Amino acid sequence: MTRLSAWWMKLGIGVEFITPGRPCENGAHEQLHRIYKAEVAANPEGTRAAQQQRGARWLAYYNGQRPHEALGMKVERILLDNMTTAMMREAVELNAGVAKLEASGNVTLASVREIAETGVDYISIGALTHSPETFDVSLKWLRD
Repeated sequence: MTRLSAWWMKLGIGVEFITPGRPCENGAHEQLHRIYKAEVAANPEGTRAAQQQRGARWLAYYNGQRPHEALGMKVERILLDNMTTAMMREAVELNAGVAKLEASGNVTLASVREIAETGVDYISIGALTHSPETFDVSLKWLRD
C-alpha cells in the first residue's frame, strides 16, 4: 500500500480502481468529455472570449440544471465536475441519497479533504496522473 492510499484510508476515503481491461467502468468521465466536445468544442465561436462564455454557460447548465434532471431519471451516479465545495454540498443535499455523487475537476491532494467533507461518495483526482511529482533515480552497478 502506498503512503497516499494509507493517508486516504486514515481519512476514511476508500480507494477504488477500475477493473483492468474494463474502460467502460470510467463511463461517467468519458460521457462528460463526449458531451462537452459535441456541445461546446466541436463548433467553436469566433473569438476566445465568446468561446469562454459559451463554455461557462454550458458548465452552468451541466452543473446546475442537468443534475436535477438526472435525479428525476433515477440515475445511479452523477458526476459533479468543476464545482465549488459550496455547490457540492448543495448537490449532496438535493440528491438526498438518490444517486452516488462523484466529485471531479480541479481536485488536488490539498483540496481532497475539504471535498470529502461535502458528503460526496467518490472523488476523482486527475492530478495523480496528469501532474505527478517526479524524481530522478540513477542506478550504478559496482563490480567486485
